[in-house]
Amino acid sequence: MSLESRGVVVAYISLEGEVKVADRFSYKPSVKPPQPLAMLEFADFDEMLALENTTTSWDEVLIPDGPRKGENVQGYYVTMVEYYLNGSLTMKMEIWKDVRGCVPVIAYHPAGMRTDRQILVARCWCL
Repeated sequence: MSLESRGVVVAYISLEGEVKVADRFSYKPSVKPPQPLAMLEFADFDEMLALENTTTSWDEVLIPDGPRKGENVQGYYVTMVEYYLNGSLTMKMEIWKDVRGCVPVIAYHPAGMRTDRQILVARCWCL
């Protein structure tokens, strides 16, 4: 039995909802862009549950490392990941990330099933 995954960035979504799609791809967002999630650093689980405001402003979303460290980038990058089991496509997953790696939106697209995609929108916590 073999499991393989293939992923590619297909789009960038600005905080205003403007979508820039990569060449050779088509993409339409599944939801409106949510507010960015707050970074919780090393809070323990009870501390996380006690938090009330778990989003932050786009001004706080900074590249964490590398040559562009500290640069503010507002919006989400959309990665489409395909999962193959024994060479057959089993699922596609749409993952939205900001430049810190925080994931507020994940959409599951079951392959070969007549079910609609399942969309999860996080309302809190970026670890």
